[in-house]
Amino acid sequence: FFKQKTAYEISTRDWSSDVCSSDLSKGTNRILQIGQVNPKETNQVFARMADRPFVFILSKSSLDPLGKLPERVRDRRLATFGSPSQITKIEFGGRGGEYRLEKQGEAWLACWGGSNRVADPARIHRWLDAVLNARANRFLPTEDPAKLGLAKPRMTAGFFWTVPSTNGAAHKNETLSFGEETKDEVYVQNSAITGAMATTVALSRETPENGTGWLERRLLPKDFGLIRGVIWSAGGQRREYRAGDDGRWLATGATTDTPEAAGYATRMQDLEVVRWTGAPAKKDFVKPEVELVLEGEGGKKTQVTVGRVLADGTAPVRREGGEFAGLVTRPQWDWLKRDPGTSPVAPTGR
Repeated sequence: FFKQKTAYEISTRDWSSDVCSSDLSKGTNRILQIGQVNPKETNQVFARMADRPFVFILSKSSLDPLGKLPERVRDRRLATFGSPSQITKIEFGGRGGEYRLEKQGEAWLACWGGSNRVADPARIHRWLDAVLNARANRFLPTEDPAKLGLAKPRMTAGFFWTVPSTNGAAHKNETLSFGEETKDEVYVQNSAITGAMATTVALSRETPENGTGWLERRLLPKDFGLIRGVIWSAGGQRREYRAGDDGRWLATGATTDTPEAAGYATRMQDLEVVRWTGAPAKKDFVKPEVELVLEGEGGKKTQVTVGRVLADGTAPVRREGGEFAGLVTRPQWDWLKRDPGTSPVAPTGR
């Protein structure tokens, strides 16, 4: 009549002998075995201690705290590394392909396709901080990993770091696997922890699927410097504006300054794309909405082309010589289309 369903290991100490003994940590472990429900009293179960032959009866309600105890005392962290600054490499895999982020001093590189590109260290640090501060909403069994999407994860992120040891440094690593998503949660499994966890879905959705998601989003390279001239073409119109030695911006042939053009240049200098989309697609720029020639100091010059607004409200943009095309928002597209001489003055273009 006794068939074990659950077992709890209980650690006890014998205080009856010498409570003044310095060895207070000495204890014994005993296993409580929970059997079937008492057929005569369904609110009771049979139980016994594994090292004792006799069976006794416990009320079901007395076992409730024991059943909830494992989840209450579990570490709810998704990752166990100490701080974002410890991480030296992150390896990603999944639907977006395989790539990695490598730390070089204070800088980070995004590596894929045999090439290394400068990544945005602030974005990486924010993401690592989000991973480190993420907590499990609840814990899940993994008897059926396919049901949770963990048999073939949508994405994996492997973290590598070192910690001090007696031999100098010990190498550590762990991998997070992201499975199926619900409206509010995503299922996650840590390679170093038993079972799976459900956490807020925002962490998964804020993790780029490919390497371009980690690149700095500034459209113009940092070494381009200050913009000193703008040649703007849109809707069959063409305008030219340049900054003089005195800092005043003038339209070609005009004698009065145009501060609006200075504001437009500042916005262009700070312009960031929403995200990079990969190699520019010719179809997006066959009939461009805006064409800009930006002139910098020392004879620097580059061309920026903006395409039509897409179904999601963004618009494609590319810079001459840039490896990737990007997307700008509808508000950004609106001011890019405006004549720089009539565009509202603004301190930034983000």
